[in-house]
Amino acid sequence: SFRRAPMGAPNPGAGQFYLRCEDTRPAAKKDDLPTREWGAKPDRLAAGNEVPARAVRGRKYYWHADPDRQEVPRHVARPHQSNDSMAVERLLAEPGTVLTQVVTFDNLSEAELGSLLAALQPHSVLPPGAPGGRSLRLHLGGGKPLGLGSCHASVEDLRVWTAQSRYGAAAPVDPDPDRYIERFVASVPPPVSVSWTALGAVLAEDTVDPERVWYPPGEHWPDQESPDPKARKRFDEPFAFFTATSGMHLEQDNSRSLCPLPDPAAADQTIPIIRKSDLGKGSREVDG
Repeated sequence: SFRRAPMGAPNPGAGQFYLRCEDTRPAAKKDDLPTREWGAKPDRLAAGNEVPARAVRGRKYYWHADPDRQEVPRHVARPHQSNDSMAVERLLAEPGTVLTQVVTFDNLSEAELGSLLAALQPHSVLPPGAPGGRSLRLHLGGGKPLGLGSCHASVEDLRVWTAQSRYGAAAPVDPDPDRYIERFVASVPPPVSVSWTALGAVLAEDTVDPERVWYPPGEHWPDQESPDPKARKRFDEPFAFFTATSGMHLEQDNSRSLCPLPDPAAADQTIPIIRKSDLGKGSREVDG
């Protein structure tokens, strides 16, 4: 049992993370919605067919971040968070825990069965895993944004029937996982498979430094474990980042451009650290 760090519900209103934003400029007028908002000027322009509508970026994933490799475990509530209503008691499965489950599906085509096998064992479709042959992992259970739930899955004792083999006199089916996966891969349209490079990056266990997987900090990294409890508290407050990157219009300051997340396949996955003291300044110290 442990007290989990506060973790709120996803907020799709944070369009800098959820939308494809080619134009990151702040709103041009006082009455315009901040650029991060759904229905902001880039979306209204789309109604006149002047630009394509902004699309949702895609399926949401969380980076793998092994807590055993974090000097400050991300998943454990810190002293200043102990009274936060979102810091709750949870049970934690120890590393090395093995879970076994029997799963049954009906009426799958061979390609659909291949997609199920590939989802459970992504290395079968994304060899040799991520760049450099890194191991691919899935997420299971709660606490995924906090680095918990990284696991491997393996399919054992695959059994397949057709209607004729199960209810009639046809011979039993000899499962052929490789054929099922090949048929799945052949059925995937190019606009989907082109995203598999990014998929391999987000499933790889070592794409990012586990020490730096955090909500956008409100202070620079040395303050993560500052002897000053107020500095540690400020570090855990992401308010300034989301305020400064909202695309809001300010009459006297044009620095609040959108800051979208990097492409998952990009080598650099950092975003700037913005402090409350930086708000309103035309320039600010930048740390990743």
